[in-house]
Amino acid sequence: LQRGLPLGDIPEVADILRRVERSGTITVEEFADFVRFHKAAQGLYHFVQRYGATKKSLQVLLIGIDLLEPWSRKHFPLLDVKGEIADSASEDLRALRKLSQDLHKKIQEKLREYLSNPKLTEVMQEFYVTVRDGRYVIPVKASFRARVPGIIHDVSSTEATLFIEPQEVVDANNQLKVVEKEIQVEIERIL
Repeated sequence: LQRGLPLGDIPEVADILRRVERSGTITVEEFADFVRFHKAAQGLYHFVQRYGATKKSLQVLLIGIDLLEPWSRKHFPLLDVKGEIADSASEDLRALRKLSQDLHKKIQEKLREYLSNPKLTEVMQEFYVTVRDGRYVIPVKASFRARVPGIIHDVSSTEATLFIEPQEVVDANNQLKVVEKEIQVEIERIL
């Protein structure tokens, strides 16, 4: 062989395969490892087929190997370039992610409006939107807690700042949590 074998970063997938054989669940990361392993195996197969044609001992290794081309065509596109399940994996996933994006945007816009209200300038510790316990909140001076109706999700280490989810976004935050759970369920179904 005149070139080096294309072995690169081949993940270990024996445990994943055993779990799948027993109808166990896998994570997105494990599925990505399995896809990387399969792509590496295909690359190695094609490499040996092309450059090992004169080496009978290498050609023997290829006998009986199934590259699972139909599986590859069906499953490789399930991952996007970031190694996450692609929106195109199912119509439900695409719709749920779109709804999630819309809810994120709606909540952030509502909180930015809240922050820009001149009547609330004195109650704000700082003027930004953040997340606590998976919920959008704003930093409010502890001494003005009563002026911002909502749910306290965190307190700063100095106890001078409360991270409050204003009542106006509680329903949207609740809906977002439900949608995010539905996304996880759909991803598990796809896997």
